[in-house]
Amino acid sequence: MSITCRLLFTLLLISPTTATLAQAQTERHYRVELIVVRHLDGVSDSAPQESLRDLTDLLDLFAPPREKEELAAETPALPVIQDEFGGTERLEGEVVDEPEKPLAVAVEDMSDTMREAWRRLRLSAGFRPEQFHSWEQSGNGPFPKLRIHDEEILFEIDPALGTPIAPVDEYGALVFSDATMDSQSGLETDGKDGKAAAESEAPPIQYYYRIDGSAQLNRTRFLHLDIDIELREPLYDPIEGSLQSSGQTTPPLDPVATGIADDDSGVLVAGEGLNEPPVKTGPAANATAFKIHRINQRRQVKTEQVEYFDGPVIGIIAYITGFDVEPDLSSPP
Repeated sequence: MSITCRLLFTLLLISPTTATLAQAQTERHYRVELIVVRHLDGVSDSAPQESLRDLTDLLDLFAPPREKEELAAETPALPVIQDEFGGTERLEGEVVDEPEKPLAVAVEDMSDTMREAWRRLRLSAGFRPEQFHSWEQSGNGPFPKLRIHDEEILFEIDPALGTPIAPVDEYGALVFSDATMDSQSGLETDGKDGKAAAESEAPPIQYYYRIDGSAQLNRTRFLHLDIDIELREPLYDPIEGSLQSSGQTTPPLDPVATGIADDDSGVLVAGEGLNEPPVKTGPAANATAFKIHRINQRRQVKTEQVEYFDGPVIGIIAYITGFDVEPDLSSPP
């Protein structure tokens, strides 16, 4: 075999391998766009519920500005010292966790396809677009659920506003123990400042939205989109409505009926075995129940194709776009 033939044969062997390596260096990403649609004539037979699901632990890319400011305030600053030249460096011996790269990025702009869908929904007589959300994510799975919600907060619960409860005996006298003494005094048993420790380990504020739920796009052999979103309508019983019309927002507590009493110290005390109800604040804090309109579906989806998840009262329009991203070779791994 001549040298020219051997060279051509070698190039033929190398070319597919090179193409495969170039393809392996790219990563498949997806842009997901969702529109929550309300059926104006839709009727749901779901029974009213007294409580709502807490979705605080889900990854939230669409938090209102107030929540984003609170999250930024809770992020501790990196420990640094100033050197002799006026520069800064990390404290010696300190271990600082590097911030992780975001798993997804929120996108505010609509694609032309979803902009046209939103326009048609607004002009229709039987539908109303309620909320739009869009994000870009990696195709590497499994990908976590994203919290999908609007900016209308029904109520919120701040665990720091809870009143400590001390048990009482059958005669209504306070029953003190080491645990209750520590909770009343705000000091831990090891002598540290309990208040400071409580502030540093306090759970986040729970926000409950009118539209709230989750969405998850995962790729195995095919793309699958999981939708679990609720539209929540607060309900008020006649007694609650009469109290609100008279200017009284909270009905008086009956110590005999509820097992809750108020001692001379002003601390709210509950009977044994009773839990203190959470402190709710917000427009729907006094709601007695909620009408839940839920859509919970999982479906195989395709890119560049409008998908519709239908429900009795609300529906979801989804549009997914796929694109390849080349890794940034200039930055260290």
